[in-house]
Amino acid sequence: MMPRRPPKLPSIEAQTIAFIDSCKRGSSIDRASLSYGGFYAYLRYDTRLEIAPRRILNDMLTVANVEIPLKLQRRRWFWRYLQLCAALNDGRILVESVVNPGLRMALQRHAGFEAVDFHGPSFLLRQSASIYGPAWMHVWPGGPQDHRSMPILQIEASTASAD
Repeated sequence: MMPRRPPKLPSIEAQTIAFIDSCKRGSSIDRASLSYGGFYAYLRYDTRLEIAPRRILNDMLTVANVEIPLKLQRRRWFWRYLQLCAALNDGRILVESVVNPGLRMALQRHAGFEAVDFHGPSFLLRQSASIYGPAWMHVWPGGPQDHRSMPILQIEASTASAD
């Protein structure tokens, strides 16, 4: 019997939330082709992912084959989408096989990402990397000039103690 597919939700973001939630609950579906309104994304959730000999990552979300409608490109949607994915999966994301030269260059220059050779040029979000705020602004062409009103999300283990 084939596993039941989740119902079509009204946005890539909503579909991503549902997919990651189902993976964390132990669903047998660990890959998803998401599409809505001209957007497309292929996601994979691996409980154990070997990206190099003796380098194994647990509970990784791989983001690949993302397509954005032309009229919405270069408006920071992809960056916001990566922030959503990182927030939903505790910062464990891999952007796989980046073929867009501008995106590849931006990810290479961003201190929060580590270049890895995994099915082509790919980028692993470093643990404890901040992916909101000024660090991204200087490398992403067309980014907003005033980032002071943006929320800051630090992807790292909480160091706060209860009093």
